[in-house]
Amino acid sequence: MRTSRIRLAGLGIVAALSLTAAACSSGTKSASSNPTPAAPTTMAAPSPASGLSTTNFGPGCAAVPNDGKGSFSGMAQDPAATAASNNPALSTLVAAVKAAGLVDTLNGTGPFTVFAPTNDAFAKIDKAGDTITVNGQTAVVCGNVQTANATVQIIDTVLMPG
Repeated sequence: MRTSRIRLAGLGIVAALSLTAAACSSGTKSASSNPTPAAPTTMAAPSPASGLSTTNFGPGCAAVPNDGKGSFSGMAQDPAATAASNNPALSTLVAAVKAAGLVDTLNGTGPFTVFAPTNDAFAKIDKAGDTITVNGQTAVVCGNVQTANATVQIIDTVLMPG
């Protein structure tokens, strides 16, 4: 089941990166430029490249080491995939990124906003279901459809922004 969870995570990462890249290249406003975000708790801290404040926030920050490669200052020196590999709480994500072949993408030219699930987040994935869902409500009815430039997950519900 671990392999299917990693594969699922890889698919989610591919979709998120694809959507992020598309939004950034199309000239649309990103969530960080929206003056009234729908769910502020899901917002990521601005990236250093944005020139905005980079103050770390949230209860999970206490688990980040004070020094070394896995610390905030250490991670700031490395690209995203490398920085994640130095954080033990992200080892399942790192395995998913490797399995999806996204190491070079995440270590490439950014800037990116990465929503990085912890190992505990991956542990919450339902181990019994062979139905893959998005947001716990939308079922993937035909998965992993390959096109020339994407992997498509055909779903049974229209996703609406929150």
